[in-house]
Amino acid sequence: MLEMRSFALAKRIVGTVVLSVLAVLPCEATPKTSKPSHATTIASNEANEFDISSRELPKGFAGARIQAVLSKFKLPPKGEFETTAEFEARSRLLTAGLYAFVIPNRMLTLTYDADNENLFIRINDIYVAVEFTKDSTHSAIELDRANERTRKYLATNAFGASLPVTEYRYDSYSIITDVSTFPDFNLSIDRDHAQVLKPKLRVVAIVGLGPESVIEVTRSELQGATGFRHKAPTMEDPEETTIFDHSLRSQLLAFWLFDDATGRVIGRYDAKGVAFGMVEYR
Repeated sequence: MLEMRSFALAKRIVGTVVLSVLAVLPCEATPKTSKPSHATTIASNEANEFDISSRELPKGFAGARIQAVLSKFKLPPKGEFETTAEFEARSRLLTAGLYAFVIPNRMLTLTYDADNENLFIRINDIYVAVEFTKDSTHSAIELDRANERTRKYLATNAFGASLPVTEYRYDSYSIITDVSTFPDFNLSIDRDHAQVLKPKLRVVAIVGLGPESVIEVTRSELQGATGFRHKAPTMEDPEETTIFDHSLRSQLLAFWLFDDATGRVIGRYDAKGVAFGMVEYR
């Protein structure tokens, strides 16, 4: 199991910042209204670190982009004409920090219970592969997909039976966390506000990343990926799936719920789902 020793300081920082944030967070009974805007503002910090002391997020907050963060931490090997001192100096530029990733809507399950006035939120976790072995111990969050392609072909088994097969292939970009399951969230909210908020509700995962997050691979057939998953078709399930994983190991620190249209933070939770700094949305 990967030891995230360099995240110890980051975790202490998070605890200190959380206490200071709680001292200034408002507890508003009614959400503030703002003038509608036809402009769409997408604020992405690409590969920059996240300021967890933020009280609100920018409208349309996009968080860090997983591909950019992967590139940031993949240190190129020492060059032939590079001295050891130069390489070590370059290596020291990669330090541990906090990063915020907005979880795609397709990875969320949102269900409203009108009788109990409760909005239920679940993060749909996955298990990715490290090289050719699935890591079934640590839950991962798929943040993006690329190079998606589909093809159909006719397959024949050893007994001569044929059937049409649909093959799906794509590159999956994810963060592997240090927990086995993610918490569910329950937001107390009346029906009228729930109808407005549900299509705009987003979830941010705040994680610690550092040089230890990089997954070293030795198999050239992975073509730069960190893992490979494959599901063969069967007579009962004639679908074939081929996935190249591109992942970073992380320390899960917190989840934030926010309104994408305004950037207003609705709730803050630690990695176990314990709420802090809640703002009631009524």
